[in-house]
Amino acid sequence: MSFTRLTRSKTAREIRNIIDALDLDDVARYFEQDTDEIDPYVTCEEVSVDAFNKYIGDGEKLRIGLRFLQLSDDGRILIVDLSSPVHEVTVRGLDVEFLAASGNGDEVKIGGSTTVKRAGYPKKEADSTFGPLRSTPNRTAPPSLRTIAEWVTLAVEVGRAQTWASLEAAATVVVGLSWDSVYFVNEGECCWYGDFIPPVRCQYTAGPYSTISNGDNSTRRRS
Repeated sequence: MSFTRLTRSKTAREIRNIIDALDLDDVARYFEQDTDEIDPYVTCEEVSVDAFNKYIGDGEKLRIGLRFLQLSDDGRILIVDLSSPVHEVTVRGLDVEFLAASGNGDEVKIGGSTTVKRAGYPKKEADSTFGPLRSTPNRTAPPSLRTIAEWVTLAVEVGRAQTWASLEAAATVVVGLSWDSVYFVNEGECCWYGDFIPPVRCQYTAGPYSTISNGDNSTRRRS
């Protein structure tokens, strides 16, 4: 993804003032629309990558967390989703499922909401991240310029109301920068993106049991 060069960008202070002035109740109602996919909520326009990253800073004390924000390639700051019980339960449920599927959760590093930082790109934060430990069996050497501690091999993005277009836009930014693959889930479907695997879109059904399937392969576990 390439980002439009702006002749004049809003400053980090201007961005902060705009987001601080948002009525979060109105934003929450926007995401509660009775529809399968909801377009991102536009907060402001004419924002450069540098201004966005300066506004984000270290990610602390943001009114809306970085994992719910996205800078579009045309310079708009978007709210792609909001924290909710459904969102957080889905994230934690997938953490449990992934550790169980690994066969030995003690050999998997749980990174939480790790932030991607790379020159020329907006900062990005996943809902959950995983990677190898020094003790992980059959581990290869980390990619160039990355340490074991920084090596994220799987990132999870949950989009309760987020559109696939928004999820795919995020994938083009993060895959190949600092994360090897990204696993997206929204209501009804899931999808893999990665450097070494083709995009794979599957069915995901939440309920007493969560089912993830792709063709003849499926997993069915109690939520």
